[in-house]
Amino acid sequence: MSALLQKKHSIVPIQYEEDLMLHLSKDELFDRHVILPHAEVNPVVYEAVNRFTERYAGEHMTLTIYSDPINESSQQIFREAYISHYEDEYRRTTQYLYRWYSRVILLAAISVAAYYTVNYLMARIDKMNFFMNAITNIGIYCLWEICNTGFKRKDTSLERKRIMRALNAEIRFES
Repeated sequence: MSALLQKKHSIVPIQYEEDLMLHLSKDELFDRHVILPHAEVNPVVYEAVNRFTERYAGEHMTLTIYSDPINESSQQIFREAYISHYEDEYRRTTQYLYRWYSRVILLAAISVAAYYTVNYLMARIDKMNFFMNAITNIGIYCLWEICNTGFKRKDTSLERKRIMRALNAEIRFES
């Protein structure tokens, strides 16, 4: 009973935060190693945003960058590069989830086909135990693989929510 009470008291409540503030100089906004085909945001910004979205829950996010005065065109380039990065990440996770759903459907179809094949063969043929065991094992493996990849889908769904939050972040520049 006391272990249950300790566990209850050790559970940390979900923390909600919406504001991430970064202090960067003008030179730190963009990755200085990438020139073409387009500017890229400094990886330090992505790491900070990813840590923030993993640590704090919430729906909205505001990214405030404190820096020397930055002209409007540089601010717009920063926003476009930032959004482009998270759109690519969102697209990657969406494609993974579509592949996962296709795989689950295929594995379920194989499992059902294996079940009906074994039932059909058992009713018709008595001496093919090895063949029926192999088909049964294939069906069981397909069911196991569906459950196994379900955990990866859950992680990817959570990652997709974090990416969406970062993608929709309001970006402000302060001097």
